Amino acid sequence: MAQAAVPLMIAGAVVKGVGGISAARHNASTLRTQAREEEQLGQAQITQIRSQARTAMGRQVASFAESGFAPGTGTALNSLEESLMQREMDVMNTRRNAAGKATGLRSQAKMAMRQGVMGALGTAIDAASAVAGYKAKYDNQSEQNNG
Repeated sequence: MAQAAVPLMIAGAVVKGVGGISAARHNASTLRTQAREEEQLGQAQITQIRSQARTAMGRQVASFAESGFAPGTGTALNSLEESLMQREMDVMNTRRNAAGKATGLRSQAKMAMRQGVMGALGTAIDAASAVAGYKAKYDNQSEQNNG
């Protein structure tokens, strides 16, 4: 009876281990895809920020000119410079946020793979332990029957 169970235990362990690694690969791939999407979303947001800032700064220049200020001097220039600095701060924050999210997702992908591999190793060790237990029990019964 024990001899028939051993191959089934080994086969079960292999199937469980392969399944765990396959699921881990799938999860890791999904997380890496999400990381790339976060980076692309960040880049799209940066493009939008710059476009909106250009439009707003153009309106500023037009309103300065309409009100009689020289658009490239004094307060008008200071206002444009501040708008430009604000735009670049928004760009830097967006870039940093997207990179942080992408890095976090890539770390989760690595962890998913590690968990899959460790799960497969744990299953293999459990199966080997059970096989060793069955072997010891079988050897013990054989000695009792022969002795």
